Amino acid sequence: MSPLARQFQKLVLDLLSEIELPPQTIVIVLNTLDEYGTMDERDALLAMFTRDFNNLPFVIRTIITSLAEVDICNAFESGHYVLAYELDIISSDNSDDILSYFRHRMALIRAKNR
Repeated sequence: MSPLARQFQKLVLDLLSEIELPPQTIVIVLNTLDEYGTMDERDALLAMFTRDFNNLPFVIRTIITSLAEVDICNAFESGHYVLAYELDIISSDNSDDILSYFRHRMALIRAKNR
């Protein structure tokens, strides 16, 4: 097992198996994956994601944002558990939708954690 895969196993999968997870969905966001090194440097990380993310508990969902780099697209295109969406963030409709969603979610978090 590679050091990266071992870290994921110990720090994520093993810990999650030891705690009682809430019934609500937990979302993990990994932003700008394309900025993680070169294609060669991302290779092990992408291999781990595509192999091990489907071992996460059912209540955990992962959102990965990235530019449409060839290696990243290729890594996720065959995953039956992957839903890929390309967003035109320049479009004012999409920008407004994204802003509206985040404002709504932040308001809920603020109200809950007063």
